[in-house]
Amino acid sequence: MSRILRLSRYASWNAADQVITLGVPRLILFPILGAMLGEDTFGTFVIALGLINIVGLSPSNGLVGYIIRDLVKQDDSSQPLLLRTSLTLSLATTLPFTLFFIFGAQQLSGLYQNNAGLMRLLPWLGAYLLLTNIVETSLTMQRVRRNFHISALVHTLQSAVLFSAIPLYRAWGEQGIAIAYVIATTAALIASISSERSTYLRTPIYAGRFAKAAMRVWPAFSISAFISLSAGYLDRLVLGYWWSPAVVAPFFAAVSTASMFAVPGVQASNLMLSMLGKFERKDQFDRRFYSRYAWFIGAWTMMAFIVGVFLGSPILTLLYPRYVEQALPLWSYAVAAFALSNVPMLCRPFVSKFLNPNLLPALSTISLIARIIPLVILVPTGGKHGAVLALLIGSAITALAWLLLYLRHFVLAVDVSRKSIPSHSKEASKVGCQQ
Repeated sequence: MSRILRLSRYASWNAADQVITLGVPRLILFPILGAMLGEDTFGTFVIALGLINIVGLSPSNGLVGYIIRDLVKQDDSSQPLLLRTSLTLSLATTLPFTLFFIFGAQQLSGLYQNNAGLMRLLPWLGAYLLLTNIVETSLTMQRVRRNFHISALVHTLQSAVLFSAIPLYRAWGEQGIAIAYVIATTAALIASISSERSTYLRTPIYAGRFAKAAMRVWPAFSISAFISLSAGYLDRLVLGYWWSPAVVAPFFAAVSTASMFAVPGVQASNLMLSMLGKFERKDQFDRRFYSRYAWFIGAWTMMAFIVGVFLGSPILTLLYPRYVEQALPLWSYAVAAFALSNVPMLCRPFVSKFLNPNLLPALSTISLIARIIPLVILVPTGGKHGAVLALLIGSAITALAWLLLYLRHFVLAVDVSRKSIPSHSKEASKVGCQQ
């Protein structure tokens, strides 16, 4: 019973964290801004945020993967220095991207008909990019130690301060929204560092041996993250290149809202990855466990699609009444795409933990190609309808690639076929089944 209660607590806090991080902006703030800004200005903001998020957490993603893989291998006295080294590397790897957005804003805006709004937004959002990478790197230790409540509280503060975008927009226009992002993420960084003052506010801040170890996995994880995460923002950027920001706005309304049906999969994936932290080999679980997990992935994906289709019209009417007529025809395609995104998300914990990390860039490259080719073909003539169809095609190909890899290495693998679960892994099997 105590194990069940503990897992329930982990799941609840992890779910709350995901809802706060993704749900509050997408379900509350963005609809408010969509109503306030108008189609052209809101579309410009969406394009600017897409340019920033195409980089997103990719620079520090490899460091997060390194912390999750190696923190438990270090003794208590070495763990703080490993974390400080990772934080330093996160700053160093993200800074070039920030400088690119600050000093290249004019050149980037030239790709979008010299959009003056982009020139005002990108420098501030570039600073936000740097801060958010440091925040998420600093919170990784809490994930490893399963202190999900701390991460949830930090993100709650960030989301609350983010609503300063409303008065700041009235004061300084769209630039005020970007400034609100910087202020909110600064508050989150202060809260995150303060929660572990004894770990982060000490010297030395860097150790060469940990940096060398991190660099063994950083390229694979970070390149994989960049390729896979960037694919999620290509549609609005390509659409904005060929069409006006006013066309991007209803597309974003449908796709951003539909993406919430992938959030439970993200939450389950993060929780599973944290639970796998103390296991070192895939043969600590047997074929029956992996087969049941595969069925769980299928059921989860189908449920997300059915619920999403059923709720489409009332959700869009509530959140984006201004765009509902243009967004509703896109809804079923968008929900199907994000339901399928649960497949790679739920396969990722086992692939990341137990397989060669060099597989991740290969999978992400498949995902990127599967998105780019349909976008280039369908968007110039199909507009937002072509973009959402390209999203569905890319999601289907990506889901198939990840599922085949999972089945090949975990369900059909010889080294898990006849092994019974060791006694120290029975608890892990129960944990996996409960997830």
